[in-house]
Amino acid sequence: MTPGIKIVVAVFVSLIIGAIIGFVIGQSSVPNTVVTNNGGGQTNDQYQTLEQQYQTLQQQYQTLEQQLNYYRDQYQTLEQQYQTLQQQYQTSEQQLNYYKQVLSLSYSDTLISNQVVNQPAGYFSYWCYTANYTGYIVVNVQSSTTTQTYARVYWNAYGINYDNSISVGSQGTAVFPVLPSNYCVGVGNNNLINGATETITITYYY
Repeated sequence: MTPGIKIVVAVFVSLIIGAIIGFVIGQSSVPNTVVTNNGGGQTNDQYQTLEQQYQTLQQQYQTLEQQLNYYRDQYQTLEQQYQTLQQQYQTSEQQLNYYKQVLSLSYSDTLISNQVVNQPAGYFSYWCYTANYTGYIVVNVQSSTTTQTYARVYWNAYGINYDNSISVGSQGTAVFPVLPSNYCVGVGNNNLINGATETITITYYY
């Protein structure tokens, strides 16, 4: 084979090889570029969609959280109002029961309990108090050294001047009515010569 023919053959083979290499490279690069572009676009669209969904859910969560805080505040306010009303109800109920007891004269105050009083002859011992409600006074003379012992109550209210004495002897009980007023209650003896010693209990019922 002559040198000229060898050169021609070499050039021809180089062209064929170049064409094959170019075809292979072209076939491998073009599809990859298309797939990459299509995949990137789909991924970007999916990301934007998920981002929008996330933003929407985030806004919904914040709205629900605000509503929760609002209703929690309302609950606390209503709870405080309920506690206040409950206390007012209990106070009113106690007052109602108190006045029911007052109307039925079920309350009592012991003004003097088993107090020993030593008196000269013809002497009267007394104590003064304030009656806030209509009621009655009970004077109990547990014992006295004289049979001439008496209990006395006097007060002035609503145009009534009340003054009454009840004999109890050496032992006894006397009951007196009383209106809301300042009143005095006491025990005395009618002895002309000798004094007396009494043991006294006085109770105010209202």
